[in-house]
Amino acid sequence: MQELIVNTLLLLGALNLLLIWFVSRTAKLSFAPKTPPDGASELSSCKVVFIFAVVASIVGLTFRLYGFNRSLWLDEFGTLWVIDGSFSQLMERVNAFQGQSPLYYLLAWLFVHLIGESEFTLRLLSLLLGIGTVYGIYVFGNFLYGRNAGLISASFLWLSSSMVYSGTDARPYALALFMAVIMFYGFGRAAQTGERFGRWLFVVGGVGLFSTHYILILVGTGIALGYVLLPRLRSQYPLHQFALDVGAQVVLVSWCFPQIFQLWSRRESLSWLDSTNYLIFFELIGPFVVIALAPYLSGKRLVGSDFQQGMAWVLGLAIGAQVGFLYLLAYFGTNLLHSRYMIVIVVPAALLASRSFVQLPRYSASTTLLYWLIFIGVYFTMDFRFYGTFSRVGFQDWRNAVACLDKFMRSETKALVLYRAGFVEEDGLIKGQITPAALSPLRSPGHQPVSWNLIQLTYSWIKPGRKDYFERLVEPAIHSMPVFYFFSCGHCFNRLTGQYSEALIAWVEEKFPGRFRREYIQAGRGITLIRFVDRFTVTSPKGRLDAPVSTVPSQHAEPGKTSNGNTCNQT
Repeated sequence: MQELIVNTLLLLGALNLLLIWFVSRTAKLSFAPKTPPDGASELSSCKVVFIFAVVASIVGLTFRLYGFNRSLWLDEFGTLWVIDGSFSQLMERVNAFQGQSPLYYLLAWLFVHLIGESEFTLRLLSLLLGIGTVYGIYVFGNFLYGRNAGLISASFLWLSSSMVYSGTDARPYALALFMAVIMFYGFGRAAQTGERFGRWLFVVGGVGLFSTHYILILVGTGIALGYVLLPRLRSQYPLHQFALDVGAQVVLVSWCFPQIFQLWSRRESLSWLDSTNYLIFFELIGPFVVIALAPYLSGKRLVGSDFQQGMAWVLGLAIGAQVGFLYLLAYFGTNLLHSRYMIVIVVPAALLASRSFVQLPRYSASTTLLYWLIFIGVYFTMDFRFYGTFSRVGFQDWRNAVACLDKFMRSETKALVLYRAGFVEEDGLIKGQITPAALSPLRSPGHQPVSWNLIQLTYSWIKPGRKDYFERLVEPAIHSMPVFYFFSCGHCFNRLTGQYSEALIAWVEEKFPGRFRREYIQAGRGITLIRFVDRFTVTSPKGRLDAPVSTVPSQHAEPGKTSNGNTCNQT
């Protein structure tokens, strides 16, 4: 379904560009915008752009705040686990579990310990960083191409679905976007005048981006390429200064190198992407690409100084570098083609789009703006339909699901819970490695941890060694159980893991033929909860809703629906 939507939007974008080319050729319209007597173009006049920016800011903030306090999802629980403790514990847990440096987690730790623990507090940092990123791109756009371009780039970025998502996600990506804006802006100021403040911003932004997420720093390669290839960028920013600044960045991030080597050595165990999605970049910046290319379909050049043209090349090279490196890694067997690993390209893409938009004639600006609205409308509608929010926040309702299962466990104190969080690190159980972070979804902020008779399951069903693990621990535990539960994130299975729920059901039937009947329980959005009941020793918790048993796996049902009517009250 998603592939069909992406292909349709890609085709629609191509048709949009074809229409612009056709009209420009047949109507012989001038590329330069027709301006009314007051000297302002119709779609890029200050008044229209200001109104557009105000509307975009209100809509974007509404999209972010809707459902902002809903349950954390799996990776956000990983953040909560890392910062739930002392400073020294934070450093240990980041190195043991997360694939990023401690920078973001230090900031989140400060927020939570100063304000208090809650879903809102945990996400507040990302929201504020998102606001800072949008303000930063306005300042940068105004510096490069004027006030209107700054407002338009900020509006485009603020209403980007990836920005709405990162601004509500208690993960490092909002910080990475903020640092990317600082890095690009600092380089631009240094390249224009060679001023020391710009150089400082360039160093801080580069160090901050690298220290936030090691993969996302690849976008900075575009800056290096542009500096080497374009003499105009070197005229005010001499080579020895640039080399000194880059050297300072390397020195300041050198403390991260041991962790990078450690992550690279276990990259296979961290692999969780199955299919190779080469169009993932289009899902991030599709409308920006269309808007940025629109002027060239008329065969004209965009107006701008040598410096502006050079910075446009830098922005384009930055996008190409991030995407190209990830394509290259995928070609050699390390698949990182996911939106989270190239999210920083929305920053240069929004700037390039705004640069083109302010110079487009009315008919071209109208069609590209319409395409942008259709594009974001489709994605926000999809997110709201499937996740219940525009930002996807709360798409895994662990908070309600844990409360739901805990009610049952209080009546069935000896029942067994087969628990699979969905962290790739859970496959370490095969080698006897315990991952305490995998238990983090069992305690939401402000709640006490549950106490269950629990056995952790592996991340992958098809991983070598999983069969022995089940025979050694899981099968003996089930033998004496009249009731046990399977509790896992829903829809978090793929070709690399195998269809875990279906495989587990088949395994239970193979090992205990005809003994257990299954009951699917609606515990919360994005969560799979199955109750297995011994047919010969029937138990029913007090207050439980009994209903006819269905054999349809719960992950095939619609989100939020059950296959047999059993449910828990939503919280």
